Amino acid sequence: MCIRECTSDNDCIEEKKCCSNGCSNVCRAPVVPVPKPGTCPVLEEGGVGSCKQECTSDDDCPDDKKCCNNGCENVCRAPVLPISKPGNCPASHEGDFYTCSQRCSLDEDCPDDKKCCLHDCGNVCSPPVIPFKRPGTCPVTEEGGDGKCEQQCSSDEECTEDKKCCSNGCGKICRAPVVPIPKPGTCLEPEEGWGWYSKPLCIHDCWSDDDCFRDDKCCSNGCGRVCKPPQGLPAGWSSSGT
Repeated sequence: MCIRECTSDNDCIEEKKCCSNGCSNVCRAPVVPVPKPGTCPVLEEGGVGSCKQECTSDDDCPDDKKCCNNGCENVCRAPVLPISKPGNCPASHEGDFYTCSQRCSLDEDCPDDKKCCLHDCGNVCSPPVIPFKRPGTCPVTEEGGDGKCEQQCSSDEECTEDKKCCSNGCGKICRAPVVPIPKPGTCLEPEEGWGWYSKPLCIHDCWSDDDCFRDDKCCSNGCGRVCKPPQGLPAGWSSSGT
């Protein structure tokens, strides 16, 4: 039976909209468009935008494009994706003192290596927690292998003994590592303050010698780990071992 419930959204209660059901108009809950990742590019000052309406929401745009204002109308544009700095946000502990204010919205709003992290009272810039990584590498996943689609772990620290958190082709499981063979030579002892002055961001460039080019070794710089030329090699040594 074609009963008309409304003629406009104003006739509907709460957030419902006046929609056609193919026979008459009825009040229905709206479908809220989900914004696509990223932000719209910044408008160039003095730029001229085409006054042609291409979209009203991100859903109207193909692929990963977003519905953005060009200074005159809404058009589909490639998004600007946020830069995520290395590391994870620290856990928010009850009783931590933070001023209730929104100090950042993205990692790139924070200085140095700090990340934009959600705490009980808003987003603040916090030093990152570098995920623990055990020595060795994950075994190669066999092509065509049937990996069990379960998530046993998300990082090495969730695995027992010396096992690592590895992809099995579908999920992530704890596996015995392939242990790298250390390269010849030794690392120089880091000088006091070396890590802070020459490399203020405490980022790990490597975890083992295998991560370094040719003869370089993975050495502590007093704050993180970086690839450095080895010390104490026999005279005439080269990467070919001759």
